[in-house]
Amino acid sequence: MTAQDWIDKATALLTRARAAAAAKKTDALRASAEDCSDFIATRTLACPQDVVDAVYGAQVELSQLIVATDAGSIKSRTTQLDAYLQDLQRIAAQNKKDADRISFSSAKKVVDGLTGIVKDVNSLQTSLTANATSDTQIAAAAGDLLAIAGRLTALQSQFAALAD
Repeated sequence: MTAQDWIDKATALLTRARAAAAAKKTDALRASAEDCSDFIATRTLACPQDVVDAVYGAQVELSQLIVATDAGSIKSRTTQLDAYLQDLQRIAAQNKKDADRISFSSAKKVVDGLTGIVKDVNSLQTSLTANATSDTQIAAAAGDLLAIAGRLTALQSQFAALAD
């Protein structure tokens, strides 16, 4: 599972927990508390720590709700569950923003590199067509080709990094 998958799963858990708290049904509160416990027990390293903290906090609030009997306590705990849901929404938005920025930055570097190489190859072709009359000029063009090949190799490594 990806970080976003864990965020989505936690959001669903806390949404059900919020509904259980609002309904003031002990069975639903217990089921939500158990779901939170299962989430924490089965998460992987892909799950952001902020998400684990929010689910754990919700589990604590649910446990306290189960034993609480006065309406004021239930209302304050429900408010806290709302805050945990907002935390998850913030985490999800930041996670998406970070992923988009990383993808865009890497892709832009590759496109810029390819654009520069295409310009250099076109320039070399023009130069060879117009000026390749001596061995010195041909040797210089061959050197330019080797430099372009080196840039292509570097770009290939960048492509491989994007795939990872």
